[in-house]
Amino acid sequence: MNPNEIKITLAQAYDAAAEDYERLSVPVMRGLAKRLLQYIDLRPGWRVLDAGTGTGLLALAGAPRVGKTGKMIGIDQSEKMLAIARRKAAQYGFTQCEFERGDLEALEFSEGHFQAGLSQFALHHTEFPIALHELARVLEPGGWLVLQDWRDH
Repeated sequence: MNPNEIKITLAQAYDAAAEDYERLSVPVMRGLAKRLLQYIDLRPGWRVLDAGTGTGLLALAGAPRVGKTGKMIGIDQSEKMLAIARRKAAQYGFTQCEFERGDLEALEFSEGHFQAGLSQFALHHTEFPIALHELARVLEPGGWLVLQDWRDH
């Protein structure tokens, strides 16, 4: 499979598992997400990228910190995961949250767009150096990048 076919296959797999992921995985990941957010002092008005947002766990947890003047933008390949994230944001009244389909290896944001980038267990699905370069590119100088992931090395 070429890299694009792999991305399509992963998105389809996560689409098929979206409801189960929300029900089974998110409760397990919630404590880890809280721990990740302890490493960064998100501020009101900040623009924050949640790379590989899934059903929006990090974006939704960080939304109160950036407030209504900020933005939490979650990017993911799975449209069904994004639909769950959008539904939860609407339920919580988090108008500062936006969820978009996107490729972590080719982010559609200008250089320096975000004050912070977050990612929880998503970058292992990417060509890591490419995704990391993209995340660094869209952060403003001095911006924060906080990651949780597992790697084989």
